[in-house]
Amino acid sequence: MPLPIEWLSMTTDALLAQSAIDRLTSSAHTLVIEGPSYRQRTRPGRGAIDSSEGEVDAR
Repeated sequence: MPLPIEWLSMTTDALLAQSAIDRLTSSAHTLVIEGPSYRQRTRPGRGAIDSSEGEVDAR
């Protein structure tokens, strides 16, 4: 995902882009989540990892 400052180059109307950035980021909170992705473990067609045993469960 591009950074908010990069959104200015994605539109032809810089004022509209800056207004959207200001609205979206004015009361936004930043969440930093570290560790392995949960989505990779639950992706269909792939084996899910059992976190209690650390083994792959082929479905």
